[in-house]
Amino acid sequence: MKSPFRNLIDLKVDKVVQVHDYIQLLFEREWVLNVYNDFKVTPNDELKKIQQMKLCQFSDESDLIKLVFSEGQTLIVKMSKEAWHGPEAVSLKGPDNQTFVWNE
Repeated sequence: MKSPFRNLIDLKVDKVVQVHDYIQLLFEREWVLNVYNDFKVTPNDELKKIQQMKLCQFSDESDLIKLVFSEGQTLIVKMSKEAWHGPEAVSLKGPDNQTFVWNE
């Protein structure tokens, strides 16, 4: 199966929102990425810098998800057991009620 992140390639992040204990990245074309697991942003740990950048590439592995944006910012979502805080690690919702969930 192809990774659902392929739908986000070349799409701009319109908004980044911290919602209580998780984050949302609102992409153009009605795509919303929710991150519930532990994550980090490199190189400077500034999540808001991702706003207005396009997703250039991704890596969807068993132990981490890596999203690389147009100006070099990278969002790394940890997928190890210790990084989970609930039944879902990440969810991706798109147009026409498309929903993808990374869960235990």
